[in-house]
Amino acid sequence: MSKTTAPAGRITEGCFVVEPMTAKQIGPSYPIIQMALPRVSRADWRSFARRTIAAMSSHRGILVIRRRERPYPSGIACYRCETDLSHGRILTARPLAAIDILNTVPLFHGLVEGLVTIARAHDCRALRVALASGGAIVPLSATIGWPIEISGEYTIILLPPAERMVQ
Repeated sequence: MSKTTAPAGRITEGCFVVEPMTAKQIGPSYPIIQMALPRVSRADWRSFARRTIAAMSSHRGILVIRRRERPYPSGIACYRCETDLSHGRILTARPLAAIDILNTVPLFHGLVEGLVTIARAHDCRALRVALASGGAIVPLSATIGWPIEISGEYTIILLPPAERMVQ
């Protein structure tokens, strides 16, 4: 995937765009949330998303990935910066979910790469993701170096660029 940076915090990944959620994307993203968190009602999702977007905080937000030619999201990650006893400052993404009729791998790649960019910008030492259940294996080797199962919670240690070069 070729990556380019576009205006307003958007990152383009080939035919995908990774960007902060807008108010117009709240309704169309509910099926993704419903898949990841079946007990969350439409009203609760709308309320949460509106509050999160309105806060305009750099320490928490909602990231979406969509096909370049479509306005509605195909994947979503709700994130926030936290302090973890083991790792210090971390970025937690819960849920991290994507829907695609053909292949979710590029969607997960784009979302994780977007989250890593946000984590690094906030000096986070790790990225913790909670993936929607589904049981399939998603090879995120290009992003994090090993395949992970789509369910459960994973902590990815983010090494500084100098340390990554040495290993």
